[in-house]
Amino acid sequence: MIGSKRRIQWLAVRNLVQHVLGNNILIEYDAHGRPLLANNPHHIGISHSGIFAAIQLSMEKACGIDVQELSPKMERLYPKFVNDDEEEFIRGPLFHDYLNLIWTLKESVYKFYGSELEFKTEMKVLPFQLAESGTCQIEVSRWGKEAIFQIAYRRIDNY
Repeated sequence: MIGSKRRIQWLAVRNLVQHVLGNNILIEYDAHGRPLLANNPHHIGISHSGIFAAIQLSMEKACGIDVQELSPKMERLYPKFVNDDEEEFIRGPLFHDYLNLIWTLKESVYKFYGSELEFKTEMKVLPFQLAESGTCQIEVSRWGKEAIFQIAYRRIDNY
């Protein structure tokens, strides 16, 4: 049974999809856990955290979106997902904010790939100046291939 908070988030996502694409849209999941629309040509990304739910739609390619409530636990967890190069440029008074954003950025790329990317070794956030909204780049190195993603981010209250 889905807990009440998870159930509300689940319903919020389906409400967003219905609002944007209309009734009778069925969300399914592929073998990697990536959502897909069974009866619609759009690719979809889904995220929810706390009071927020978000969807991302694309006619061209897979999507990756993440919403994350700021959390002090990132201070404890960051050695698992922040590499040495990232830690060097984020150390300072905005360290906690950078940690939360780096987690969110990497989570969105992970969702795009729909596979088991390793957060610390296969994804690297390139240095950028933190702002309320902006863009940054993530370099992904996997299977001997590299790709660079430009990702937009925006802070809304405590998210």
